[in-house]
Amino acid sequence: MPILSGNIKFLATQVMADVPEGGGRPVNTVIPDGASNAIFDDISEIARAGGQVSLRKVALSVQTADVAGYYGANLVLSRVPSDPRVSVAMFSTGDLFDYRDAAKSRVEAYLFAGPEWGGHLLENHIAGQSVIQILQRPGTPVPVPGQTLVLIVDEGKAGELVQYVRVIRVTSTLRTFTASEGSSHTDFQALVVSCELSDTLRSDFVGSPPTRTYSRNGSAAKIRETVVADAARYYGVSALTAPTSIGDLSVDVASIWTQLVPSAQTDVPIADASPAGTLVALQPTTPAAVTLNSSAQFGPANALYVGPLLPGSLSINSGSVTLTDQDGRLMAGSAEVGAVDYASGVITVASGGNSYGGTKSITLRPAATPAQVSETIALPVTIESRSATLSLIVDPVPAPATLTLSYMAQGRWYVLQERGSGRLAGSDVSHGAGTLSFLTGALVVTLGALPDVGSSILLGWGRPQLSAEALAPHAVQSYFEWELGGPVYPGTLALSWTDGAARSVTDNGNGALTGYGSGTVDYATGQVVLTPTVLPPPTTPLQITWSDVAGEDIRPPTRADVADYIDAATAFRAVLADAAVLPGSFEGQMLLTWPTGGLGTPTVTYHSRFRVRDNGSGGLLLDLASGAVPLTGGSIDYATGEITVPKSGTLPVPYTYTTGSASVITFGD
Repeated sequence: MPILSGNIKFLATQVMADVPEGGGRPVNTVIPDGASNAIFDDISEIARAGGQVSLRKVALSVQTADVAGYYGANLVLSRVPSDPRVSVAMFSTGDLFDYRDAAKSRVEAYLFAGPEWGGHLLENHIAGQSVIQILQRPGTPVPVPGQTLVLIVDEGKAGELVQYVRVIRVTSTLRTFTASEGSSHTDFQALVVSCELSDTLRSDFVGSPPTRTYSRNGSAAKIRETVVADAARYYGVSALTAPTSIGDLSVDVASIWTQLVPSAQTDVPIADASPAGTLVALQPTTPAAVTLNSSAQFGPANALYVGPLLPGSLSINSGSVTLTDQDGRLMAGSAEVGAVDYASGVITVASGGNSYGGTKSITLRPAATPAQVSETIALPVTIESRSATLSLIVDPVPAPATLTLSYMAQGRWYVLQERGSGRLAGSDVSHGAGTLSFLTGALVVTLGALPDVGSSILLGWGRPQLSAEALAPHAVQSYFEWELGGPVYPGTLALSWTDGAARSVTDNGNGALTGYGSGTVDYATGQVVLTPTVLPPPTTPLQITWSDVAGEDIRPPTRADVADYIDAATAFRAVLADAAVLPGSFEGQMLLTWPTGGLGTPTVTYHSRFRVRDNGSGGLLLDLASGAVPLTGGSIDYATGEITVPKSGTLPVPYTYTTGSASVITFGD
């Protein structure tokens, strides 16, 4: 009789378990069709949490009572596992009598040991290390992150030890070693490459000392490169994503890949991110707080959005309750009831908290969140520098609510964050605490545990950003400046132009320009500075007229030193060489001395020369950086040329000053 489907059976092998001796030859135990756990065990909680690879060897058998011809059979996986976290695949080693270790080696042989690496392990390495050091010749290529190497001890012998290691980070240093040759010593250089591994060493590996030939000892571990081997061919199953008919040349399936071994690594793409990270330094967008009303209900199930805001500016009045913010916490009096995200402007209430309905009055200071590249510092932790306390000056001084400090203890990262008040804290008080001065940048932190040696304490922060209120008038305005080449008689200067309408500016006789703009005129030198109300278009003709006489000729400006002066009780007096002085033409220099200090700081005395000129009506003006101010007690007699300068006074800064001797003076008559 012919062979029927029921005559083809699966047979178990000697050991149906995940042990090194699993598998072996087939035995006369038929695996029942459709029975649960007939081949694999149930998935344990440990396997579901950490992952597990189960390998089972089964044999195909044709069992009939006659000698009907067997012409082959097809073996397929026809159904996708119902559990999305379980994958299944088939492969054959071609050996009916091999064991689980042989099959496992086929799975692991995707990468196979290739040629020996051009370097060797520097001295011995022990189990548990996550970094290996390779000594190699200077100028030779070093391993790259992501590369897989294989370490082999006693290669080809009965006790052969093999471990594949994946490099995740590489650093290299050119070091000088000394080799002894008889009674002489010779220095040589070698490249020491430190490779951080994705897994720790599972066994001890014997290394070699540095030598001038860069060769390893014969008994030392070898380092080999790896090559792709594809030692096994796998067969699996994938669900169709589109209907398929007989004769189709292609089919659409969910995936052509299946997972052979569990992995704790995943690839997470991060877009639009700087390698240094970005921190948000909140900038105010209004000169003062604003108040708005809202009837939106918010509570544990409903967040409230108010827009980005400055830390410490929030106040919500809801009935008899007033909510405020403090270090990112939503406070009702002294009780914490929720959280405030300043950058996003989202306010949340903690689970189990109250709901706030009705009309609420919300006062806050709106802010903008311009992103900026983080300032970063890494402080290496060594055996000598390891400490639970940290004190340093952070420069530039961080903006409020931007500083974060991260440290590793017992292999786990902990983060402390400053939230706007200068206080650093973590998600739990046991993680540590600290303070930051926004004035000096002084940072003092007590960590919750000693940081791990070999790690780094990481600081990241954003620097304060300069901003200007868009609606405020600009501090700097455009202006025109001319040198007329000679003195100008007060009251005779006129400027005019046309920009669709006739525009004019004249001097007021006291050195100021008035009309369609503002500015100044120096009558003695003829220097004119004009700031129009609206700038005229380019190439607009400008007409300037003035006179240097008032019914009579005027002599050129006279320059004279005033060394002799009269020391009056409260002022100095001096008489110019030429008596008649043209109003608005006097100009001189005066030495001022003023002290600063106080509040525990030492007193410092400053000396500086300032320009003095007359105002055209007998008074004196003192030119400061902020503009001209009247010199109280100062005067000039245009008829006699007598000048009076007060001995002391008060500047608008405010500082008191004293005057020194008079200096060079320019005047006209």
